[in-house]
Amino acid sequence: MKVGARRLSITTQLVLMAVIPTFFMAAVTNFYLYQAAREEVLQDVAAQGQLIASSLAQSSPYAIVSGNTQQLERSLARLVTTQRGVQAIQIEDAQGQTILAVGAVGQGAIAAAEPVHFEQMSAAVFDDEGPHVSMGMAMNTIEDVTVIGRVLVLMSAEPIFELKRQRLFWATLIIVVAAIGSITLGLSMALRLRSPLRGFVQALRQIGEGDYNLAFNPHLRGELAAIQNVIRVMAQALQASRQLLEDKVQQRTHELHQALQMANQANQEKGRLINRGNELIEDERRRIAMEIHDSFNAAIVTLRLWTGSLTAKPNVDPETAELAQKIMGGLDDLYKNARRLIKQMHPEIMDTLGLHAALEEMVRNLDEGHPECHFRLRCSDKLATIRDARAMTVYRLVQEALSNVVKHAEASQALVDVLLDAEEGIHITIEDTGQGFDVNRTPSVGIGLIGMRERVRAAQGQMTIESCAQGTRVVIDLPSTKSDSG
Repeated sequence: MKVGARRLSITTQLVLMAVIPTFFMAAVTNFYLYQAAREEVLQDVAAQGQLIASSLAQSSPYAIVSGNTQQLERSLARLVTTQRGVQAIQIEDAQGQTILAVGAVGQGAIAAAEPVHFEQMSAAVFDDEGPHVSMGMAMNTIEDVTVIGRVLVLMSAEPIFELKRQRLFWATLIIVVAAIGSITLGLSMALRLRSPLRGFVQALRQIGEGDYNLAFNPHLRGELAAIQNVIRVMAQALQASRQLLEDKVQQRTHELHQALQMANQANQEKGRLINRGNELIEDERRRIAMEIHDSFNAAIVTLRLWTGSLTAKPNVDPETAELAQKIMGGLDDLYKNARRLIKQMHPEIMDTLGLHAALEEMVRNLDEGHPECHFRLRCSDKLATIRDARAMTVYRLVQEALSNVVKHAEASQALVDVLLDAEEGIHITIEDTGQGFDVNRTPSVGIGLIGMRERVRAAQGQMTIESCAQGTRVVIDLPSTKSDSG
């Protein structure tokens, strides 16, 4: 019912509001009038029958006593014929035997009975000289009252009901005409209300769609004009609020755009600073490595020659010779450590044979120095052509990743895959079978990974890390210098 009510138009609902109460009132009124008329008719018919029975009981005693009922029968027949609602009249004697019956008894008859009395009058008082005539009839007395019969009048309410029905029909017809008039008036008023209501609905729909240029009817009065004014004020307020919100959004967007530009500039500046810092660090490492190679190693070689010359003398005592041998062994260890430090500071093979050979040497040294883990390298042959700053970036990234594998992974295998695509972008993958770590927990991210991310970001590349209990996978993509320059 609720769904059906929502589907009805405003006009239909207004008409129903006018019609339903009218018909309901008409039905209730007719029902009440019919019931009231029925009770009234029944009461009137019963009273009329009782009145007729009483009249006939007063006028029929002598006809019953004398047995001359012809005149009474004609009176009863005329009464049944002329009086509406009288069905039959019966005269009974004291024993209940029917003396006279006029008319026919139908269904639903209303009976009214009245006993017939016979009054026996006493004569005037007599004396010896004769009756006192001067006393008149006032002196007569009733010696006895005897019931000699009964008058039974059978009434029918149907004729009067028929008359009442006709009157009720005309009353109902008048009510129906009034209801039709009410419907017509309600429909006319609904049609007059429908146009402004449709305008209100259209205005609200326009407001919902963001259109605040509304057309209003200047001829409305009363509550409709008040509703229209409320909608107008609401539209103006919403338009002002929307304009204010759009201005704020535009301002915030402009500020955000400026902030993003500043952040991008800061990131670019940060990248340039990191690149410059890495270049300076590499230059300083190269200088320190050369200094160690040229000065420190040369001093070690000189000391080793001097120590060797001591052992070459023929008259050297055994203690001195043994001490000289220990010094030479220490100098050899110091020389090896210096060479290893030089390679860590700056791989000499990078300057001579290129990135490919430097990565092979790094992986080979790790595989030999850590037998518990097998290190492998797969490289593109084109890496030998990489001689720019990216070569050292790739070398340091792989070096830091493998250093993390050695320190933290406890892996049995590690694979380094370095490829050069068709556009000369470098794709690096480092995988291990270690214990992994939670990449989403900040405390687990060490300085090494932070440095790798900063180095990749400075090179305008991307780095992703995937780790689980079965191992870790680091993927790094570095763009081509051609695209950078472009």
